[in-house]
Amino acid sequence: MHDFGSETVRSGGPLVVEHGPPGGPAVLVLDPAGEASHGGLPGTWRSLAERVRVMWCRLPATEAGVESNAELLDELAEFGMPAYLVASGTATQDALLLGAVKWQLVRAVLLIEPDQEAADVDSPVPEGATDRLVRELSARGVPTRIIRRDPALAKEMTGVPLPLGHPEVVDQIIATMAELESAAGSLGGPGDRPALTPQDWTRIRTSLNEELRRVRRRRR
Repeated sequence: MHDFGSETVRSGGPLVVEHGPPGGPAVLVLDPAGEASHGGLPGTWRSLAERVRVMWCRLPATEAGVESNAELLDELAEFGMPAYLVASGTATQDALLLGAVKWQLVRAVLLIEPDQEAADVDSPVPEGATDRLVRELSARGVPTRIIRRDPALAKEMTGVPLPLGHPEVVDQIIATMAELESAAGSLGGPGDRPALTPQDWTRIRTSLNEELRRVRRRRR
């Protein structure tokens, strides 16, 4: 395993922030907003990272492409389990392309408000190819899910995706992962890790309740 945490970039943060147990499920986050700049995940992710392996790739800092992100998936595969790909805004096309290239290692692709920013002009995905990639992933058993803000948030932060650390986003990510894992019947994959039970997912999600209440109170 590379020691990503020891590398720094011009923005003053690590290339990849990595947290979570080595024996748990895996999540690779492609973050075009560059959160987790001080070596720690956003606070709203901490309870999830207690049970789930998280690699947070800060795209503006790393300028990472499909090839380097594929290397991260290969490393997560050492834990014996396919990873969830989570991406936001301009990173969504790269996530779909990465999923198509490394579909054997991908559990699902979760896209956070992919239409809230214009597509990256430097993306290797040609215009109009997004639907084809989604269909290709689906045919290979890799679901794609779109996570959108609560309608009550429609007037907040218009024109850009909600931050990946926003409690509404994290809550939906956890709920979607729990749903997909339940449908699969287990966290499975090779290895002898115990599955996270529905009660485990509920406890992880419950840890966000206070943050969610705080956000919703501010909107009143």
